[in-house]
Amino acid sequence: MAAISYLFIRFTIQPIFREDPSSIVIDGNMCHGRLAARAVISMSDTNLNDPSSPPPAPALTPPRPTSEVLVETLLVLLLFVIPHWFHSVAALYLPSRDPDPFVYQCLNWTLTNVGTIGLMFYLIYRSGDPWSRFGIVRLDFTRDVLGGIGLFVLALVFHYLVWIVLPSVLGRSTMTNMGAQNTSYFAKTPGGWGIVLLIVMSAANGLAEELVMRGYLIPRFERLFGSTLLALLLSTILFASYHSYQGATGVISVTSLGIVYGAAFCFFRRLWPIALAHALQDAIGLAMQ
Repeated sequence: MAAISYLFIRFTIQPIFREDPSSIVIDGNMCHGRLAARAVISMSDTNLNDPSSPPPAPALTPPRPTSEVLVETLLVLLLFVIPHWFHSVAALYLPSRDPDPFVYQCLNWTLTNVGTIGLMFYLIYRSGDPWSRFGIVRLDFTRDVLGGIGLFVLALVFHYLVWIVLPSVLGRSTMTNMGAQNTSYFAKTPGGWGIVLLIVMSAANGLAEELVMRGYLIPRFERLFGSTLLALLLSTILFASYHSYQGATGVISVTSLGIVYGAAFCFFRRLWPIALAHALQDAIGLAMQ
């Protein structure tokens, strides 16, 4: 009854006050004007201030049209995925050159990733969807920090298992022809302050990539295609495709990491441990090259 009364007041009496307050005159027990014509509420029916009364049902936000979700997803791919993919493919055919200076690379990548994070947060905010749908939830030390470290170890183990199994599947000659993973694109990390810059850049890159590839694209692909498995596969393929500049070995390595990170997101729906695991993988991998 309280909910009915609330809705009655919300959609009948309140609009009257907003539209023409002067038309309502209260004189003793008599109510004149449109208020008397529109509603008479008996306080004996319910006590609106009674804390035991059930709260009014929240207004339900209608789901966004699929066409809007599709356009938004295509824009995200156009802004944050396709340029990386183009650069990655073009790097395979361009003549090799020395990497850019370390400080320039760190600052350039950090600023680019911070911009990506800001724009993605804005898109998610404007979408009207709950933040938790994209894995953005309250930080929990045990589940997010310790979980991120555990996920990093798990991804590393899975990565090595892949490389143990692949020779028996593809043959050792094929594996030999693949060569080593190409990491010549990144400058050597100097000690001291260089480690600090590397950590900052890795943290920004880990969060930006996971926010786009797992946090955003997996829920959007689920909405568009109606399949979590297909969403996981598509996000992993896109993630691996724009790392093709690292060669076939690099693509396989990134694919194995993408599967683990994507599966973790689909299962736990938390972005922070995946971003931390990714940042650890970037920082340690680049520091050791």
